[in-house]
Amino acid sequence: MRSTETRGRLLTVAEVGELLGASKATVHRLVRERGLTAFQFGAGGSLRIPERALDAWLEDHRTEEHHG
Repeated sequence: MRSTETRGRLLTVAEVGELLGASKATVHRLVRERGLTAFQFGAGGSLRIPERALDAWLEDHRTEEHHG
């Protein structure tokens, strides 16, 4: 098994919510409707979001500031 340094951390929904300043319901919606990658462990089990997937998702969904 590879170390967590190689594969990255798996974040809980609560951790992602805290990082984004969002509720757990919002994080679940991002997974369901906005393409945020997550893994579910077991039937009805808890979700885990790879830290790298969150970073990539944030980069893909950032807004550009336009100066006119």
